[in-house]
Amino acid sequence: MTKPSISIILPNYNGEKYLERTLHSFCDQGLEQKELIVVDDKSSDSSHSILQSWSEEHKNILWIREADKGISDAINIGIKHSSGDMIGYLGSDDVLMDNILVKVSEVSSKIDFDYAFFNSYTYYIKERKCILQKPMLQNFTFNDLLKYGTIVGLQNTFFRKSVFDEILFNPENKYSMDYEMLLEM
Repeated sequence: MTKPSISIILPNYNGEKYLERTLHSFCDQGLEQKELIVVDDKSSDSSHSILQSWSEEHKNILWIREADKGISDAINIGIKHSSGDMIGYLGSDDVLMDNILVKVSEVSSKIDFDYAFFNSYTYYIKERKCILQKPMLQNFTFNDLLKYGTIVGLQNTFFRKSVFDEILFNPENKYSMDYEMLLEM
């Protein structure tokens, strides 16, 4: 069985401070069948020059300069342009764990799922500490989502692309769009 390809959506707005580190974490992934779709039309810092350089140098980085109405809309634009079987999210100040895309690809080629989520680490720069964030649930139901809130951050999730045939992120929601989408699912 062919390993599924993975698209990572990165909405960026003035993320120059950590953007190159984030781009490195994507490029350093061992999976060949991957693409990074960066949606940024409004940045006023040096993000655009960084993205220009990286997208010219790396054929699997696609920079979309399409006007968006905020983060949820930017993610939807990225989904529209994606070609992967699986879709993940990455913030401009996030990094991917080493070889996580290989692991997701291997698991998704063996197990049929619509949505997978993982532990994550949050690093607090000023405090110089790192905290492990574990999902509260193994599975999710509507009632559990209402009881516990969101399962895990969007940056720790991967969806089958087919999920987005029926539902997208609410462009009006700029803070809890992942939670709203899970409730809709």
